[in-house]
Amino acid sequence: EIVNFTMFTPTPLSQVVLMGLVFFFVFSAFLTIQAFASDTYGEDLGSKMATALYLSFSFFSFVSPSVTNKLGAKMTMFWGTVGYAGLVAASLLYFENLDKKL
Repeated sequence: EIVNFTMFTPTPLSQVVLMGLVFFFVFSAFLTIQAFASDTYGEDLGSKMATALYLSFSFFSFVSPSVTNKLGAKMTMFWGTVGYAGLVAASLLYFENLDKKL
């Protein structure tokens, strides 16, 4: 059976609402991770992690409009959230190998 998605026609308003919801959930997840990192990594490593993340935000804010024009909003948001997944994966690896020598 084919699902009819006519009610999800991409209008400018629906795209703005969808992007707003995506950013809301991505940044609320990030704030949770950041609070968790500062508690578990300690203030020094947690602040270094946040500094590196915000520096990458600062750098990529200059190139992201060009990338968005080239790839489109969906792909840009997908690849932008892959960075968060990498951060979480690195955190999990850190805690997994905390007692072991790397």
